[in-house]
Amino acid sequence: MMIAIISVAMKDIFETFTKNCNIAEKYRPIINIKNEFLYKRILTTSNKKNYAGWLMSELGKMIPGDSLDTHLDIKGLSIRKSTVPKPLRAKFQQLLVDDILTPNKINVLQVMKHYNAISDEVAESLHNGKTEYLIPKAVDVMSAYTNPASQEQVKSTLVWNALEPLTPIVPPDNVWLVKVSAPKIDSPELLELQKSHPDKYERIKKVVFEPGENDLNISKNGITAVSIPMDVDAIPDYLLGMIDYDTMINANVKNANILLESLGLHCKDVKQNNYKSNVVQWT
Repeated sequence: MMIAIISVAMKDIFETFTKNCNIAEKYRPIINIKNEFLYKRILTTSNKKNYAGWLMSELGKMIPGDSLDTHLDIKGLSIRKSTVPKPLRAKFQQLLVDDILTPNKINVLQVMKHYNAISDEVAESLHNGKTEYLIPKAVDVMSAYTNPASQEQVKSTLVWNALEPLTPIVPPDNVWLVKVSAPKIDSPELLELQKSHPDKYERIKKVVFEPGENDLNISKNGITAVSIPMDVDAIPDYLLGMIDYDTMINANVKNANILLESLGLHCKDVKQNNYKSNVVQWT
């Protein structure tokens, strides 16, 4: 409706303009405005050049069919980032198309239901030890960093090499990163590791919490992440109890939070993680 009103207004403006410029009447229709794109619906965000729309026509010509390749127009949205796992990119895109851009009326409850389903799927995958939703990182050689002890990918690589000395990560390399919570040597998670894998516990204790004089001191904040080689098919069982599941789930689904914000569901920071607000309970 707005486009139709603007088109009529622009026609009148150009007619007046060409008349005042003494352009011959037969040539006046040549000067006109044409809509480059016409969207069925467009989702705008608070970020510059971040939007998504479902195209209906281009340069005045209707776009036939319902192919995503020709109708879906996404610009800048983080759901398309290469750091977002491929399965997640597909699910976010499906949510965007099926629940936001193409229905006649947006059902916010349905959007939230599918968003939560994606969160639950990420959680289930992690609990089952799958690597599809781990965080991709690149780790370089020590000399490439001014302060290697402050780099999470360096610390997490040293932790893996202590845990699995027979299959070490040799930088430079690409790795999977899994967030864990073991800030102290007597953390419950590490005490469980001491019971189940005392040899691994002792190596972790030495590398992280009791480094030698010539060793890199990575004891600050304890163990916050563990790197895993990309050719490893599953998260080792002994790490499952150490995973910081809330942080891992948030790291995956936060890229879709901007879609929720655009629908009026605001996200707020809680312990550096974004969580949905204005929601009482969703199950």
